Amino acid sequence: MEEIGYKVTYTEGNTSVITTSLALLVTRPDPSVFGGLAFGVTSYSRGMDLKIDVQENPFKNALASVFLPKSLKKFLGIEHSNPDKHSKIQFKFFGTPSLFAVTTTPTKRSLGSNLFSWS
Repeated sequence: MEEIGYKVTYTEGNTSVITTSLALLVTRPDPSVFGGLAFGVTSYSRGMDLKIDVQENPFKNALASVFLPKSLKKFLGIEHSNPDKHSKIQFKFFGTPSLFAVTTTPTKRSLGSNLFSWS
């Protein structure tokens, strides 16, 4: 999933891939106006449509969310005027814990919740 995000090419600020059990959002925010960024899963039921949202402020009501503060602005490539040189940020949500099952153990352990990450 991480590699897919790195290879994505697009001309707009955001692009996303959303299925019933996972979401990938890749964004390249403009550092000159970056004031923070929040990614949230606003609706999810296994096998149903997954809904995500992106906004500038932290979420108050979301099933899962992450907020990147304004202080990260200096890491986004502000020295570049070309938007293609700005840093990409990936948000990932996996709604299928079985993707992370450990099958080499006799008890077949698996993750007990959804996984949410950013890079």
